[in-house]
Amino acid sequence: MSGIDTIPAETRWAIATQALTGANTATGAAFEQAVGEAGYKQAVTAIWREAGKSSGQVAEAVGLPRPTDAPSLWGVMETLVQLIMGPEFVTDVTESGPDRVVVRFSSCPWAKRFSEQGVTSSPCVEGHNAWATGVADHFGLKLKHDLPTVMPRGDAYCTAVIELGA
Repeated sequence: MSGIDTIPAETRWAIATQALTGANTATGAAFEQAVGEAGYKQAVTAIWREAGKSSGQVAEAVGLPRPTDAPSLWGVMETLVQLIMGPEFVTDVTESGPDRVVVRFSSCPWAKRFSEQGVTSSPCVEGHNAWATGVADHFGLKLKHDLPTVMPRGDAYCTAVIELGA
């Protein structure tokens, strides 16, 4: 038995989530200082859109069902978010129809790391919109994704609006 086997799975998840989001947050802040806000947001958009497309490949590799409407797309995205970025995400669907889902995030590892590291300029909107669009692109779905409320901007929670065919 290796040392990793002696650490409870929940503890491993917490460490992995904090390490991923913490390192990415610190790297992003340094990158933004080097290239400026506009250049940083442009890079974040390109990087996270490709990450979303790759996430679609992960969904297929682990046997998630191919999404056909907004609720099934959200189901795939929610599973991917938990799988790739850990269990700190706490979400609640507040509206659901075939072409539109509204999700409230009451806990987010990215928002936690931004707060812990004192990062005030968050690329949440650009990054999350690009990632979600990349996932939808992978499955051949046309998506409009918006985050009208975002915790790092001071909102009490994040809201994701997922619309197909828009």
